[in-house]
Amino acid sequence: MIDFTSTFLFSLETQQTTGYGYYHITEQCPSAVITLSVQSIMGVILEGIVVGLVLLKMSRAKKRSATLIFSRNAVICQRDGQLTLMFRVADLRTKSTLLQATIRAQLISSRVTLEGEEVPISQEELDVSGYIFMKDT
Repeated sequence: MIDFTSTFLFSLETQQTTGYGYYHITEQCPSAVITLSVQSIMGVILEGIVVGLVLLKMSRAKKRSATLIFSRNAVICQRDGQLTLMFRVADLRTKSTLLQATIRAQLISSRVTLEGEEVPISQEELDVSGYIFMKDT
């Protein structure tokens, strides 16, 4: 006769994928059923915590920006016959180097449109591609 305990053990076997072969826990040992149930619940909780921690670590923004500093002052000078905005970027980490670094720069200033309207905060993307940044040794 099939009772609730044997059905419950069959359900645990299915959920835990322990297989349907020779299984030593039977419905005649209630302490083993309780132990297996608690172990199954704790395993699911711990697995959820570990997966959550891994996803948290992967999705959290790295504090890499705190190790990069920009020069306080920028200069405009002539380079290859045209005026060029120059600034420095430094890496505070000494044991690592930047690989495939991309830099974006925006100029924030006020401007007057062709219609005469004054825009107090105007953002303009600056083209910084094509320039070689050399590391000081």
